[in-house]
Amino acid sequence: LSYNSNINQIGNEFNLTYSQTGLVTTFFFFAYGIGQVVNGFLCKKYNTKIVIFSSLISSSILNFLLVASKNVELFKFIWLLNGVSMSFLWTSLIKLLSETISKEKIGKAIVTMGTTVAIGTFLVYSLSALFVATLNYKFTFYVASIILLIVSAIWIFNYNRLVIPLKEEVRTKEETNSTINKDKISSLGMLV
Repeated sequence: LSYNSNINQIGNEFNLTYSQTGLVTTFFFFAYGIGQVVNGFLCKKYNTKIVIFSSLISSSILNFLLVASKNVELFKFIWLLNGVSMSFLWTSLIKLLSETISKEKIGKAIVTMGTTVAIGTFLVYSLSALFVATLNYKFTFYVASIILLIVSAIWIFNYNRLVIPLKEEVRTKEETNSTINKDKISSLGMLV
């Protein structure tokens, strides 16, 4: 979103057409979309701690590189790599939810996760407007880079405290309760 919220400023600074600036987002979305499908199938084999850290730290570096680069031809490739990086994040977070949250709480967790996109979009566009009006659009990328760096450090150093696996007994109890409830429903159906 750092790029999307500043696409006009970037186009003006480098004298780019809409097609040229739009190509950067196209590279991102293709990499992100294809990456999500691939990672959706493979994420169960990933080390979640390392993958989420790597995704955050690489996106931090790529946000910084985009505004540090003076070569506009590199923009689409930097943002393609960012799309690949971010595609690992979402699938790994969903995998993590399924491993750490009980069935009765998973619905609330999914709704909460769904709000992050809206909140993040609002914050990025607000910050971008503020920086364009007061400083320079590049500060959006700098702030994103710093926040991603801080979150990646918090993640890697506090993983064991932040992530508590759902105990096997809880999982087994949930599956047993689910089977018992299905049996009760079947028995009621036979009585009627």
